[in-house]
Amino acid sequence: MDEYAVRGMELCFNIKGPVVIKNDNVIVRATSRGGSAMKGAETLREEGFKGRVVMVTKEAHLPYDRPLLSKKLNANADSIKLRSLEYLKDHDIEFISGAEATTLDSSKKTVTLSNGTVLNYDNVLIATGGKPRTLNVPGSDLENIFLLRSPDDATKNCFF
Repeated sequence: MDEYAVRGMELCFNIKGPVVIKNDNVIVRATSRGGSAMKGAETLREEGFKGRVVMVTKEAHLPYDRPLLSKKLNANADSIKLRSLEYLKDHDIEFISGAEATTLDSSKKTVTLSNGTVLNYDNVLIATGGKPRTLNVPGSDLENIFLLRSPDDATKNCFF
């Protein structure tokens, strides 16, 4: 069995030395825009990992650059995507959108998705993303006050 080091994890998890993945089936789960999940999948490929890599996100879009949403108010998902579908295919990264992980069974090493799909894994990276704070002041419920979290939000609210 081959070993592949994943760079950059030392800071995230306060681990000394590289993380070594010894198996051949990795699930990368993203619950938000997928920036950290995308980097995890890319790093595996950059380091020579040849096993299966699956990215799962509940969003309907490819991973995108969320900070650009506030710079390009008319942004659509395609204009701010981090990588194209062709890139993912070229790097043998499977992409499942519109589904989220509902159950992770560590004893069976399975992840069950909201669409009923069950994925087996040897290693799993859970990239949960962040949750925005809501405005908690008088008037926060007024019209034209909204969160800008996704390309859909930008499209819906750019002409307020």
